[in-house]
Amino acid sequence: MQKITKQRKYYFDNNIFSKIDTAEKAYWIGFLYADGYVCSKRKVFGVALKESDRAHLVKFCDFIKINSYDCIRYSDKTRSYKVELNDTEIYSQLKEIGFNSQKSYDNDDSIFYKIPNDLKKFFILGLIDGDGYVSVSEGTQKNLVGIVSNNNKMLEAVSTFLC
Repeated sequence: MQKITKQRKYYFDNNIFSKIDTAEKAYWIGFLYADGYVCSKRKVFGVALKESDRAHLVKFCDFIKINSYDCIRYSDKTRSYKVELNDTEIYSQLKEIGFNSQKSYDNDDSIFYKIPNDLKKFFILGLIDGDGYVSVSEGTQKNLVGIVSNNNKMLEAVSTFLC
């Protein structure tokens, strides 16, 4: 946990991702990999979600044990909520795991292999919650689950693991 100082507005467990050893940590890494971001220029990490998903940001704030929900900011322009936090420790942990500032253009599966095998299913659930869908095919009435991503290597790694 961070030291309480007058300079900080928000306090949270900034060692939360130093070791991915629980289902909850693996889930949030998957979710952040899908919908989150890191910015190397300012050493920040964050996640922005549509208006109706504010409750999920509250769950994330609870997970990192933040001292205040007023870190969840609303944007009228994008009609979305965002949590963006500046912390070099958690930023470094996310970078070590495999996050980068250009993840939209990333075609790398190394992060998947840093998740312990017994926790990979929770990472995948986070990916699905962030970039996935569940639907029923009208023609065949079959249930479909998918992940939409430009990262072919990650999709192949997930598919191989599931098969």
